[in-house]
Amino acid sequence: MPALVLSSGLAGCAGQGAAGTTGATPRTGSPAPAAVLPLDFSRTGGFAGFDDHLHIEPDGTATVTHRGVTGRPLALDADRIAALRQVLAEPGLARATTPAATTAICADGFRYALSTPSWTLTSDDCSGARPQLDRVLELLVPLVRSDPASPA
Repeated sequence: MPALVLSSGLAGCAGQGAAGTTGATPRTGSPAPAAVLPLDFSRTGGFAGFDDHLHIEPDGTATVTHRGVTGRPLALDADRIAALRQVLAEPGLARATTPAATTAICADGFRYALSTPSWTLTSDDCSGARPQLDRVLELLVPLVRSDPASPA
């Protein structure tokens, strides 16, 4: 019987705040997404010693740098920006993988670094299964393969 009295007492108090308003604010939709842009991405290593960097602003302006040579700004299309925002906001991406414990295994592999205002991730080709990161790489790697000296 005390549990019943306690429950009804809580139910009577929970609904009303000052001036007759409810105390709890109902949530609608999804929580606000974490900020994922601007984004800094790098791909280093590989047999040829790649040193590629990509910076993407929230408006879709991107800059690619290969071995210290910065190219002209690129304008990413709205579809690519939307796809990037979607995959970068996936829960768990920031902790999806960590670099392999030994770099000897990945002597010719790539090391990737992603940095957003909300999180930073470092991984490499020997980090094991990483489907979330692979979706991000499918969108970013083609951008760093471009020639930085060529027109946008």
